[in-house]
Amino acid sequence: MQGDRDPWPPDAVFKGYEDGVGQDVSFHTDTVLCHRETFDSPSQHRTSLAALPQGYRGPWGPGLQSLALVFDCGAQLSEPKGAELLRSVGVQIADGQVSHRLSKDPAACHGAQAALYHAGLASSPWQPLEDTSTRGNGQNGDCPIGCKPRYTAYCTTAATDRLTIIDVLTHHRPRRFLVHAEALGFMEACGVSAVRRRQVEHLPAGTIMDEAPMATVLEEHLPGVGPQHRPWRLDATAVAA
Repeated sequence: MQGDRDPWPPDAVFKGYEDGVGQDVSFHTDTVLCHRETFDSPSQHRTSLAALPQGYRGPWGPGLQSLALVFDCGAQLSEPKGAELLRSVGVQIADGQVSHRLSKDPAACHGAQAALYHAGLASSPWQPLEDTSTRGNGQNGDCPIGCKPRYTAYCTTAATDRLTIIDVLTHHRPRRFLVHAEALGFMEACGVSAVRRRQVEHLPAGTIMDEAPMATVLEEHLPGVGPQHRPWRLDATAVAA
């Protein structure tokens, strides 16, 4: 683009162009008409309506749902102010609709959080994790925070032991345990004695087990293991799995 030449000296010589980035924001509505099939069943005395497109919940599209969460949780706007900002660009919404969506319909928020965290975990072979204390329902707890440049996910846990952290990093899938060389190496690195490691060598090796079968195996093969040493076996085999 060319600028105004009037303020330039008469002897100014053109030397080409210099690039510069200018940022702006476009904030507007995107209203979509959903043309849905309707069927009536005389035998069942009911009417069936085709599902909305993926991501839509009632009159809310996926962008509006995520923006309401950003206003409430990220920008910490009050619900009336968030609704006021949406109305300023043409969204037809009442304060009560925002409140209902954020507080009375938590399933949508939980589903979005789970999908985001699952995608975040799958985005990289390694994940940084931070931790801070928190309170929920009057009880002290911990808040592990998974974060990468493209996502941040907060979890609430009762403790920060190793099994709990593994639960967080695996998105709370059922716990799995495996006895093999890596588990024994983990125990050695943690300073577990050779006597305790040899006890683990006698457990069934090479098979991934769920939590209940693992508890049964420990009870059958190591009935005398006390609560102080039992976590080392579970931690090591969980890390190996």
